Amino acid sequence: MQKVLSLLLVATCLTFAVGCSNSKVDENKESTTASTIEPTTENVAESSDADYVNSNNSIVEYDGTVYCADKTGVWKTTDGGESKKHISDVNPAKNIATNGKTVFFSTFNGEDDNSENLYEKNCSIYCVNADGTDEHKVLDTVALAQPICVKDNILYYNDIKDDESKEYPAAMQYLKSYDLSTGNQKVLAENAATVTSIGSKIIYRKLTFSIDDKSAILHSYDTQTGKTEDVSDASAADMKVIDGKLYFSNLTLLEGNKSKITMYCYNPESEKTDKLFEKSCDMSAMIQCFNSKNAYYYNADESNSYKYYRVDLKTKQTKEITDLPDMCDLAYFVDDDVYYRDTVNNDAYYFDGDKAVKIKPIFVDEVVKGYYQGAFFYTDDSYISSISTKVWSLSENEVEKHTIADVPSTKSEDTVSYDEYLGLWIKEGLYNSSVGVEFKSFNGNNATFIVYKNSANYSQVTQTNEITAEITDGKIINFEFTDTFSNKGSGTITLNGDTIHLFADSEDLPKTGFGVYGDCDLHKQ
Repeated sequence: MQKVLSLLLVATCLTFAVGCSNSKVDENKESTTASTIEPTTENVAESSDADYVNSNNSIVEYDGTVYCADKTGVWKTTDGGESKKHISDVNPAKNIATNGKTVFFSTFNGEDDNSENLYEKNCSIYCVNADGTDEHKVLDTVALAQPICVKDNILYYNDIKDDESKEYPAAMQYLKSYDLSTGNQKVLAENAATVTSIGSKIIYRKLTFSIDDKSAILHSYDTQTGKTEDVSDASAADMKVIDGKLYFSNLTLLEGNKSKITMYCYNPESEKTDKLFEKSCDMSAMIQCFNSKNAYYYNADESNSYKYYRVDLKTKQTKEITDLPDMCDLAYFVDDDVYYRDTVNNDAYYFDGDKAVKIKPIFVDEVVKGYYQGAFFYTDDSYISSISTKVWSLSENEVEKHTIADVPSTKSEDTVSYDEYLGLWIKEGLYNSSVGVEFKSFNGNNATFIVYKNSANYSQVTQTNEITAEITDGKIINFEFTDTFSNKGSGTITLNGDTIHLFADSEDLPKTGFGVYGDCDLHKQ
């Protein structure tokens, strides 16, 4: 049921419009938090017909532009991540909502996102124009709130109450509103999780914490009338807005270790919910991904043997995918095609509607958050831990559809493995080393690592950004870095089997007085 629970927390969101004023942001502003400002009506009431694109996974696409929120702030790209433009340095950033003109996002203001005052308004929602102008704090929030949309000068968002206990944070979500003109706040719905929206309606899962089929029934809140009503009498395991309609899936546990999966479609104009597909399955089943044409699901029997299927939502015809191994996860659409990851062996598979083909791994250990502009976007984020969040992309040319069968499925015999270098390397005889290198991963001839530097008494400690660099000649890694003291530098790591040699230097050290540097042999711990 782990897959079931994980899918219950997935959200994809669409909504409406707002604009900020066009005053220029000070280029010399601090990179953490801006000062609190009073609510303003200046240009905020301006609207457009365009809906907001909204997500709590730190990455969205709007009209050909991808907006990302991570530990560096908010940035955007129009070329699959090859180049990017920062529009906000407020960090760490998370939970983006945008209409292409205005970007709302959340940030954590504390020193530690696991601090005891986590539920004491140490988070905020910010607003910035898509061109980077007029950045300002909108309001303080209790948790890392999810901005949803703005309608008639009112911001709708997801947060928790100030006075809630610290237990079960996922169960304490509330749908709230904030009047951008007056600063007036309202609680609109309790236990409102996985929020999305269509037109004037905000759709959310109403959590009841029961173990039956009524544990997460979909409700809608009409921003024009304030009316709340049921969307369906069945719980939603996942939901997605496609072409102005809400698609969602449901899992029902039956007697005798059986289950039933169902697909629905909700039309907000007619306020009608149609059943698209229903299938009785064995012990465990779940729809992994879907679009308006097809749904992909798995079925696991008592022996934990998994089978995978595609169902045509119009014809109801079902096709078994026989070329996939057991325990595939992270299914993701690219147009009408699907990518899978073998969670046991970490291999990737591509399914084109006819057969599954084993390809070069593309998912690694990270989470695919979207496919935009010919690139897969990844993140390492986790619940509330936005400080560690980072977003990056992998170009589709690694797995182009027209050459997919030609991509090597396994490592060639002469491919060098660098796994022996994984882990921490420090000076011999020093448990708390003054300098060290930690190799995070190796992907082919690319190494991902961090370089550390400590003063003798640990009064000063710094490290580089996470670096990915190519290994040349089987042992040489040339790299550039920026450390936490903002020093920029370069260095070389030489792989020598039982030892590695580190040389690192920075031209900025005379200005800052401390940073990453070293010229010594390191041993693995």
